[in-house]
Amino acid sequence: MVNKRELTEDGLEKNFATNTLGVYVLTTALIPVLEKEHDPRVITVSSGGMLVQKLNTDDLQSERTAFDGTMVYAQNKRQQVVLTERWARAHPAIHFSCMHPGWVDTPGVRSSMPGFHARLGARLRSEAQGADTVLWLALAPTAAVQPSGRFFQVMEISPVLYTKPRIEALTHHLLTVGPQVGYLPSGGLIFPVSGDCSATYLKGWF
Repeated sequence: MVNKRELTEDGLEKNFATNTLGVYVLTTALIPVLEKEHDPRVITVSSGGMLVQKLNTDDLQSERTAFDGTMVYAQNKRQQVVLTERWARAHPAIHFSCMHPGWVDTPGVRSSMPGFHARLGARLRSEAQGADTVLWLALAPTAAVQPSGRFFQVMEISPVLYTKPRIEALTHHLLTVGPQVGYLPSGGLIFPVSGDCSATYLKGWF
């Protein structure tokens, strides 16, 4: 998490470049290989922090509003959840999931959210506990039979709480920015950019 707006050498906001575009590029590159493997799984470590953010495709580079690193990070994590759902629909041979490790006592939480860390104190999970869900998703036969494209925490599917997202705009931005900075070949489309998105539609979240 970068707590002030900084740009990469390619002119991209660093949180977006790392958490969204980086995940998109890496996953896109791996899909052709994974589709040839037995029991392929892709697990993206998201965050329960994304629940405070609805998908906002109007300011993906955090240029138009006052910069809040924690909220930008939460928005990136929301974007990861949406991408995971779309990948699952486009590539049924691969099991896609994203997960929240719980609120874990890590150096990152201590330094980036000191007030939050102080309030939760002993209620924070240990680093070992924080790894339980990602390891289960990666290794357990019971995880492989769960629906693909879902958001998990404590080894269970968790609601993602968003209305129909403006996924077309997010996808267009990734497909435009990626080739411009040399991260993706032109035309590197990996899932459809039209049609609705299976989600829980809650009035007032869009």
